[in-house]
Amino acid sequence: MSGLRDFSTETAGFRNVTVKTSAYTVVLTDEKVICNPSASMVLTLFALNSLQGTTQAKKIIIVQNVGTANVVITPGTDSATNVANTINSSKTTFVLKPNETVSLIGRDAATDWVLSSPYPIPALLRVPFAVSVMSNGTTAVNVWSADGAPANLWIDEVYANSQDAIAGNMTLYNASSTICTIAKVTTAGTITGATTLTYAFGSLRGGYDP
Repeated sequence: MSGLRDFSTETAGFRNVTVKTSAYTVVLTDEKVICNPSASMVLTLFALNSLQGTTQAKKIIIVQNVGTANVVITPGTDSATNVANTINSSKTTFVLKPNETVSLIGRDAATDWVLSSPYPIPALLRVPFAVSVMSNGTTAVNVWSADGAPANLWIDEVYANSQDAIAGNMTLYNASSTICTIAKVTTAGTITGATTLTYAFGSLRGGYDP
């Protein structure tokens, strides 16, 4: 029977999935929490010592952010010591950005939640970087490929660099939605920035359309 017991406890299926759009406190029965916030939300973990006296000496919580705003994961407070738990030894909070998922592991005798996967967050999603493309005439060009970017990304800045003296508009699309339109100046080598960005989070399946 030990084989059956091991299989039943190690299976990766989730029986209790909770979906939330605003502030929520994780309970012992939660296994996966899907957050879909449109504004920053706080997700409070239960205190690890609340596992004591239950059948769960160790608990794994999956938190997924499918929304457009940050999820601030906050540890609960130990009921015996009145001291807040931590995350990865010292963090008092952990900010989960849109399109990120983490696994947190806690034990009944511990005071610290461990971020097990993925940690650290992949650099592509957290480190600023620049992508440039060039178009001639009226030829539309994909910023990435026709399949889109390798991950959902935030677009912070968009600039157009004139290569000639021909007037026109440069439009950046996310799929069929316009992110910004920049009036191309007629002086070659002049860089012009976008003043307003819309639909600036996504897979960037569109491209420059001069």
